[in-house]
Amino acid sequence: MVRHERADAGSAGPAPLPVEAEFFGIGFVPGESLRYRYRVPELDPAWSAPRPERIVRLAAVPAGRFHLEVEAVRSGGPAGRAATLDFEIVPPFYRRPVFFGVVAALAAALAAGLERVRVRHLLALERVRTRIATDLHDDLGSSLSRISILSEVAERRLEGDAEATGRLLGEIGTTARELIEALSDSIWSVDPRRDDLQSLLDRVKRFSGDFLEAQGIAWKLEGPADAALVPLSPLERRHLFLLVKEALHNVVKHSGARNVGVVAVVGDRRLQVTVLDDGTGLATAAPPLDGRGLPGMRARVEELGGTIAFETPEEGGTRLVVNVPLSLA
Repeated sequence: MVRHERADAGSAGPAPLPVEAEFFGIGFVPGESLRYRYRVPELDPAWSAPRPERIVRLAAVPAGRFHLEVEAVRSGGPAGRAATLDFEIVPPFYRRPVFFGVVAALAAALAAGLERVRVRHLLALERVRTRIATDLHDDLGSSLSRISILSEVAERRLEGDAEATGRLLGEIGTTARELIEALSDSIWSVDPRRDDLQSLLDRVKRFSGDFLEAQGIAWKLEGPADAALVPLSPLERRHLFLLVKEALHNVVKHSGARNVGVVAVVGDRRLQVTVLDDGTGLATAAPPLDGRGLPGMRARVEELGGTIAFETPEEGGTRLVVNVPLSLA
């Protein structure tokens, strides 16, 4: 009779494991002393040397299925039929087929997720490039045509009307500056080194300093301390900057404000940008859809999957609130 003490490799790592089996035998010849030998054909086909101990100790058995044979021997040879025991050493969980299946499935899911992120980023970049190509075509085409026409008119009036010529040359200079600004915005929007909220705030700060201070308007800009760690896609950066830029143009043109604030807040994978002024408010301004670039602002926000709201605070002025999801957060 054989008793097997089973060892489970799943709890002991990948190294071979010890196996111990106890047995006993009965001799039917009075005074006979039995000895025993054993073998595990899968490990060694040879029989062990006969010995009186009724225990088998296998020092190191790898994972797999095995067949232990034990037989009693006397001086003349085997004393009877060998007793057998089939046993199995279970491999560690990370060597089992189901584990490899799970790992393969997780790897495939991770690869698919990374591919979706990559494709989404490429599509966003492609939309930005398409938008920039359209904008550059419109801006360059109309601005260069305007410069060409104004130059021809100025040339014809150069001798006859110096004052009118001066005005035309001033318009040419303004158009050229606007064109340079549009080109600068387009180049910034596709620069991969600027794909974060801090770069957007820096761009707004630069524009506000040049534009608002020239109009005698005090301004302030607030954003999160970790703005550099908040990623933005090229499309988000471009749309948000042009939204804020248009809002500040509206403040200067229509509100009569003396103070303007721009505040950016990040929370729950969303970005909220607020532009607040202390001007005349919406009551005396043109209707939202009758100019001031507001239809374009709404279209930009809708393309980002966000919302835009125009409010009149109790203390007066106008508050523009833009709320958009962060696609890369």
